Amino acid sequence: MDLGTTIVIFLFSVVLSSVFLWVGMKCSSVYAGIPLNSAYCSYFAIVKVCTFSTLAGLVPYIGFALSWVALFYFLKKETEAEVGELIIMVFISKVAAFFGLMFLVPVIA
Repeated sequence: MDLGTTIVIFLFSVVLSSVFLWVGMKCSSVYAGIPLNSAYCSYFAIVKVCTFSTLAGLVPYIGFALSWVALFYFLKKETEAEVGELIIMVFISKVAAFFGLMFLVPVIA
């Protein structure tokens, strides 16, 4: 894969992960009994967390697992969410972004 394709996939991954993490936060707030109009953190913080997670995913061999760990770690630092809420956020974000990239990459490549 050339550098241009890698950059495009990286940017799509950050955007999709950020959007789906926001959706995961809304689902997690329903689980925690928090009103839907409240937020765990700002959207800028979500983009920052997803950027670090996606960068960790670029590490050869261990990147997939490292990106999950990075997402958990940085979300814990940015939010006051409990572990159960974090699991819901990360699971929804990672799974939805993975399937989103699987459908978008063949279209753009």
